Amino acid sequence: MESVPDREYSIDCVLPPNEEDTDLENLHCVSAARAACKELPGDNEAEVVEDEELGKEVIELMGLEAELVLPTSSILPMLVLHVKSTSHFFWICIDFVDNTKKYRTFTISNKQSIVSVDE
Repeated sequence: MESVPDREYSIDCVLPPNEEDTDLENLHCVSAARAACKELPGDNEAEVVEDEELGKEVIELMGLEAELVLPTSSILPMLVLHVKSTSHFFWICIDFVDNTKKYRTFTISNKQSIVSVDE
């Protein structure tokens, strides 16, 4: 039986960006999201809250215009997101450049059972 060669994996953590910078309150992306929510019309919020099930701080976004921008550059072909199921509708939009150098948007929503990739 053939042995499977060991693979080397590399994981780029987006949030928190490194082991030392784990205080979500002080992250620039959280501060920018809060500032944007104050300027936007409607009830938009970006808050750091304690998740009872996880026992950790998480970022809670509420409102139609609330967003958290996490710029990153990674050549890895995978993206892993942990989204806690809530009773609220939500959507996630991920803008990326594919291998043909086209800008695309990957949209995930629990409002409909549809996932789309737009050019």
